[in-house]
This record gives sequence, structure tokens and C-alpha cells, in this order.
Amino acid sequence: MKLMRLLSLLSIVISINTNAIDILSIEPVYNRQDGYSQLLDGAVSSTLQVNSLGTIRYSYVNPVVVSIDVGEDMKLTGLSVHVQIKKKSSVYGLQKLSLYEEHHGGYRFLADKVLSPGMSVDGGAWVDIEVVGYAKKYKIVMHVDGKLLFLDEIKVSAERYNGNSDQPNHADYVDDVVSDSYSRFEKKENTTNARLRVFDPVVDLVSGESIEVEANKTLKILHYGVDNSDVNIGLELNTLDEQRYSVFVNDCSGNNIGHSLSELQVVQANDGQYVYDVVMPLKMDQRIGLKSGKYMLTVKGLDRLLCDEYLVSVSMEEKNYQVVIKSQQYITETIPAEVMLWGYPQDGVLWSKPQEAIDYLRGIGVNNFLIHPSDIPKFDGRSSNIKSTIEKYNNVEGDRYYLFLAWLPNRNPLIRKDKHEQIRIVKDWIDDLKEITNISNVVVYIHDEPNNLERIKFNYDVARLFKQVDPDIQLYTNPDFSRLNSYQQIKYVELYEDVFDIIQPLDKYASVFSTLSKRNDYDLWTYGVPRYPAKSSSPIEYQQLGIKAGLFGAKGVGVWSYSAIGGKSEWLDYDGYKADWNLSYGSDSGILDSVRMKAFKRGLQDYKLIRHHINKGCKVGDIAKVTLLSNKLYRFGLYRKALVEFCRGDIS
Repeated sequence: MKLMRLLSLLSIVISINTNAIDILSIEPVYNRQDGYSQLLDGAVSSTLQVNSLGTIRYSYVNPVVVSIDVGEDMKLTGLSVHVQIKKKSSVYGLQKLSLYEEHHGGYRFLADKVLSPGMSVDGGAWVDIEVVGYAKKYKIVMHVDGKLLFLDEIKVSAERYNGNSDQPNHADYVDDVVSDSYSRFEKKENTTNARLRVFDPVVDLVSGESIEVEANKTLKILHYGVDNSDVNIGLELNTLDEQRYSVFVNDCSGNNIGHSLSELQVVQANDGQYVYDVVMPLKMDQRIGLKSGKYMLTVKGLDRLLCDEYLVSVSMEEKNYQVVIKSQQYITETIPAEVMLWGYPQDGVLWSKPQEAIDYLRGIGVNNFLIHPSDIPKFDGRSSNIKSTIEKYNNVEGDRYYLFLAWLPNRNPLIRKDKHEQIRIVKDWIDDLKEITNISNVVVYIHDEPNNLERIKFNYDVARLFKQVDPDIQLYTNPDFSRLNSYQQIKYVELYEDVFDIIQPLDKYASVFSTLSKRNDYDLWTYGVPRYPAKSSSPIEYQQLGIKAGLFGAKGVGVWSYSAIGGKSEWLDYDGYKADWNLSYGSDSGILDSVRMKAFKRGLQDYKLIRHHINKGCKVGDIAKVTLLSNKLYRFGLYRKALVEFCRGDIS
């Protein structure tokens, strides 16, 4: 959305009762012009610091963000924003004021205040947030109603404190999302004030279901994995104060085996819900201090063990909680899966350390990488840095690199050229490409998600031209045929199969290809874009992406997205809807999984298991009944047991 030119000066005035703070940035950046200063109240005292001036217009995808630095060892105690409102001039006030605090190299939600329409009155108004924060840096995010907002002052109150290890590492808002209130733990004589429950972090996190572990008793859990996969168990702790815990995992011989503990941290989704999504690894000491919240215990695959079960011991308050996990690992033959997660190195937050990002993606199983249009050789002969870009990925055998042209019917270098000139342009480009890199690893990606007749036809015509010039060039498409009538669907399925080497429709439209396909010599993949807002959707939706790909007989699966944040922060969703789909978080500790990413990884294991049994002769439709029948069957992989037992009886 285009922003209108500035009308006035914006005065940002920060007050602090100990020392002045710094304004690091104001987004969006505007050209500053004089005028309309009468809208500012001009209230300035010796305790206030006068900073940048300007006037802003807000749109939902481009709110006003003021980044501030309060300094070391400062406790934030309050935030107030003063705005000028002129209804006669169609100038309106804040709809919502949000505050985010710096956290592990990114920012996480701290507090907000939503204003009712009645709070926006003609004249000036103060908007206050009661908050306590211990971070050094904050982002103040101002949402208005799409008109003009004249911001006059921001007051930040803070006081110095003695920074120490007792500083809270969670904001008060975490209490809002702890599913079990302290009230359910009544204090009684000779009873502990802490409880431990277990849950499946993919299946039960949204529903809040869990199983209580009784002190000094043993809870047995059956877990069904695939190919020595890691076992992830959720631990839900409810306590009135911080507890010191010892966590041990032993095999059946009593030997301590490798495990890790992560905290499930809360972020705010775009619909305003607070959700557990960030998987933050904890340093495993002999005794670790934990507060109420949700955690994920990860035990490495059992291929290193001589036992098929192990004991998890959690000790606290001189009481011992034991969970015996019996894990059945179903082994499949080697079934390669092509995996794609959309993301470009230009998305700097999650690509600030390129090798770390690449290693992270390879660890998931990604072997298909997108090349941004800015890194692709131009069709007018200008050079590019595509060679160095591909080299960043180490050019591992089996990788494929997708040159995303981002062409549109009315915006491409072939427009208004005759057929002979079009052929020459494409041939010169392919020849240049062959001199730069190994063309067998390159796939041309012409147009993203062609979804109407004009774009679907344009995508096909360009692809046919490329194949005419060089039949060996690999072509990729991710079409959406949902708007075509049945005749058009049949026609373009056949046409696309003739020219494209890799076809990856959205999973809900994949049946068009699987039912109408006349050939099987091209790669049919699927991909998914879970419901918006993604962060507050069930992680099961991400697990089902691999399951659906397996049921369709797809050779690959993808999901939107690894990074699609336009250089903003994946921790914040104030900059638009795209960040909500990000599956990873950047931090000082490296790249962190989301719970949704854990679910997607689990779905890749399901893909292998389903394809294994389909290859053995099990009926696809019957597998679907088992795998998609009930969410409860997903808990600890229970449906995998049902699937295997069903197929064993079904295979002749």
C-alpha cells in the first residue's frame, strides 16, 4: 500500500526518571516536512528528551514501530503514548498499542492495550500500558484505523534495579496461557505444591489435554515412531513457585542416555491469541530451576540402544515422578522424499548466518532451494551472482536449485517480442547459464501459483517455449486449477504434464492431478499453506501435510514457509500476515524450531511409513481411514500402530 506524503511534524518525546533513553529507529521512514505544528501540544520540560519529528499514516501491514533502548539494568515500569485526534479532518487515534521486548536476538510480545472506539475523542488523549519489563530494548507498535495518526509524545517510565540471576525470564502475560490455574492446586498439609503432567506436544498442545503423573508412581506411555526417530514428550509443570528439578533418562540397563529439555515459549499470533510455539533449548544442569509452564523432553532415536523402553525420572521436592516410555520404531525401506520450504537468503533475519540456515534446512530434509529473482542472470545479458549463491548451498549431490523468474503476463522480458526474438532471448540465457553452473541441478520456476485461466495459459506458453529451445531444461510449477471448469482442468492437466518436469499443486487441489493424470513420468509433489493465522492453528495440520503427500503418491512435499518476512522479525506479526507462517525463529542460541516445525518433521516420517506400505500393496483409501480418522489417534503416534496392523492384514 502506498503511503501518502507527510503533512506535519511528529514529535516523539521520551521521559525516564533515571536517565535518557535512545530512539533506535522509527518505521516506516518518512520524508519530514514542516507544517501543521498546531496539532502538537508542545509540552516539553527539562525531564523530557525531544526527538524526531513527523506525521504518519497507518495501514495494517505497515504499522508505526518505534524501537527504543532503555539501557542496562533498567526495569521498565510503564508506557504512555499521547496522540492528537481531529475527527473533522478524518484523523483518528490508536486502535491498539503493543509492546515487544528483546529476547534471544529477536523480540517477543510483552503487553498490549486494545482501545474501544469511544476512547478516540476529538483532541488529545493519553494511552497507558501497565507493564514490567527487564529487557534492554523494546519495540512500541502503534495500530490505528487506517486514517492519519498524529503522534505527540511517548513517555517511558523505568527505574534502575540490581540485575541478577533472579530476574524474571518470563513476562506476566505467560500466566494468561498456562492452561491450568493455580487455583486447582489447593494447599493441603503434607502435599506438594507442584504437579507434573505429560502430553503429546503436537497433538495436545492446543486442546490442553494431558495425563497426570502421580508422585512415587510410574506412568507408562506407548510411543510409536518411524526409522529410529526422536521421541518428543511434553511435560507440563504447575507450581506456585520456582522448583529445582533433576531430570534423568535411563535405558533398561540403568545407563543414562542422551536427552534434551526445551521450554515451550509463548508468542502472539496475528489473531491476538497467545500460543505456545517456540521450542527454546535449556541448558541441562544437574538440577535445573523451572517455573510453571510447558516443556518438551526429547530423547534420541532408539537405534543406539539395546532396549525398546526407557525410564524418565523427574525429581522435585524430594518426590520422584517416573514415566516409562516404551517406543516401538517401525522401520521402512529407503524412500527418498523431496522437501521444499520456501525461503530466500535475502530474508536477512533467519539467514544472518547463511551456513547455519542451510545446515538447519538440510537437517529437516530440505534438498530443494529457491533462488531469488535478484540473483538470477538477466535476460538482457547482464551478469548475476548466481554462481556464488549456489555455492553457498555447497552444491551437494541431489540438490536442486529453483530459479524463480517471477514473471507475469504483463511483466516479462518476452513481452512485445516476435517468436524468433523470444527464442533467441531464451537460448542466449540458457547458454549463459550453462557456462556459469551445472544446468542439471537447475530448475526454472516461471510463475508462482498461476490461479486463473490467463496466468495458467501464460505459464504453459512460456514453459513450452523453454522446452522448444532446450528439451532437457527442467521446469517447475505449483498451479491452482480450482477456478477452472472440468473441461479446462482436463485440458490443462494434460498440457502441463507435457512440458513441466515437477508439478506441485496445493495439497487440497492435488486430487485434480492424481485423478486426471495420464502419465507418471513427471514428479508430482504437494505443498501446504495451513490456515491463517497459522501460529494459532493446530500443529496437526502441519503433520498432515506429509500424510496427504504420501496418500496422493507424491514424490515430494513442501510447506509455506521457512522465511517469508521481508527482512522483519519472525517473532513479531505486526508487519503483516506473512510472518505468521514462519516455521522457525532466529535467536542468539541459533535457529529455533517452532512446535509446528516439529509437527511437519513428524509428518515427513509418516510420509515414509505410508509410502512403504503402499509399495507393499496396502490400499490407499483404507490407510486414509486410519490416518485421518481421529486426532486422538495421533497422540504418541498411536495411529501408526493401527496403520501397520491394518496393512499387515491387508497385504497378501
